[in-house]
Amino acid sequence: MVTVKTKQYTQLNEITMELYSGKIIKCDLHIEEKVLIKIGNDAIWCFISNSEVPIVEGVKYDFYIEYQIFNDYHVKLFDADKFNQVVHNPFLQISDTFQYELYGIFEGDRFKVGEITFLDPYLLSEFTVFEKQKICLSVDRLDLDIISISQSTDINTCSGLI
Repeated sequence: MVTVKTKQYTQLNEITMELYSGKIIKCDLHIEEKVLIKIGNDAIWCFISNSEVPIVEGVKYDFYIEYQIFNDYHVKLFDADKFNQVVHNPFLQISDTFQYELYGIFEGDRFKVGEITFLDPYLLSEFTVFEKQKICLSVDRLDLDIISISQSTDINTCSGLI
């Protein structure tokens, strides 16, 4: 079952978002704002929408993360067997793009994907039938708003300034 709705407003402001830490593993050679970041056990390609500091491979940063859906919401409900198969990799990248299928649990205005909890009041307002269910949500991009270098980082171990 696939449900599609048109998004009517942008996602969130940082006041309601959680602050995360993750290490930049790789910077894309062609797209300056595209980075591979490791957050907990998940390594995902993200777009840096804002950064208060220079981006360096090998450095750990504190940041906010949110997904972007530019047109329609595509939400699928899936069974427990399929969920158990994807739980080890809840971020499924579509080809070599910014697009992902996110697999997680939708509860209230929160969508828990791996170790990341996204807040999305639109998902709650338009897809209440899927609340407390395991869903797959297609997103166009994962955006990072990098706030600072994490306190646990030794800046001297960086591989280079990007």
